[in-house]
Amino acid sequence: MLDTSKIPTKRVDGYYTHITNCITKIPQNIKLELVNGTLTLKAGSKVYIPNGDNIFNPLTTNSDIDLTLSLQASTSYFLFATAGTNGLSANGVYRQTISNTSSGSSVPTGGVFYDTTNNKITAVTGGVQETTLMSFPVCVFTTDTNGQIISIDQIFNGFGYIGNIIFVLPGVEGIIPNGFNEDGSIKNIHCQIEEVQTKQIINDWNNHWYVHLMGENSIEYHPWELYYNQVDKPMSVGQTAFWYNPNEKIVQSTDDYGTTWNTAKQVTPFLEVFQNEETITSIKPINVYENITSKTVENKFKVVSELPSFPEVGVFYFVKE
Repeated sequence: MLDTSKIPTKRVDGYYTHITNCITKIPQNIKLELVNGTLTLKAGSKVYIPNGDNIFNPLTTNSDIDLTLSLQASTSYFLFATAGTNGLSANGVYRQTISNTSSGSSVPTGGVFYDTTNNKITAVTGGVQETTLMSFPVCVFTTDTNGQIISIDQIFNGFGYIGNIIFVLPGVEGIIPNGFNEDGSIKNIHCQIEEVQTKQIINDWNNHWYVHLMGENSIEYHPWELYYNQVDKPMSVGQTAFWYNPNEKIVQSTDDYGTTWNTAKQVTPFLEVFQNEETITSIKPINVYENITSKTVENKFKVVSELPSFPEVGVFYFVKE
């Protein structure tokens, strides 16, 4: 039996030909260490500071920064990098319980708040925003019954959340399915996030969402039940729906209850979002939909009685015994 785990997924020229419809790169910019209950944001970590109208300052920590603030028992927290009043120097860390973290345009009485009107994250005391700017959350961690940090539960490399906002950071890359090339390899459209993207998840009738890339520098979300990953055309769908055909390697969408389906240039869901009322409670990356197809195997792997004098480029030959 052919071991598909050994099949190369990227050509020398950088184009993927054996996988499709997925995220291909997530930057690993956040470096954390947890030793004997002390959580450290390591030197060389890259964070993003919301700092005014559509401005997100990328900052890299120059030294290790320990979290030394007091913590509640048996609680889940966000960790933030702090960046002074001008947002230009990552000089500390801060923590806030997830339950006391929010987003929007109305300043709460306390906690940490992502002010989406002015695009800045700050602590709030007595309904007044403090002046020290903070980064997007860098991780989720949990304390034990003694208020000691016992685990780093999720690191927000590439994407994360705060309040009801999803953020996707520069460096995330994906490939959009676009059918097949003439040689039978999968035809992909490469897309990359080069600027910070944020999206407010509005919970009007659902609490379970899928987030996907819409080409270059664009993300969107829809209820999870509107997505179909199947060969046959979906029947009895809602007004809006998305359909990935794994045989044809294309994504299609409808906005007329499935009467017509049009090719959609997008990566189908890469992030699953769960929400309680207006607050996001957790996110989960979605695994790759596609790895390899029989058509790919047929064209790229050949069993022969002897090696050809002029082998084809990119083809693997297996000689019969």
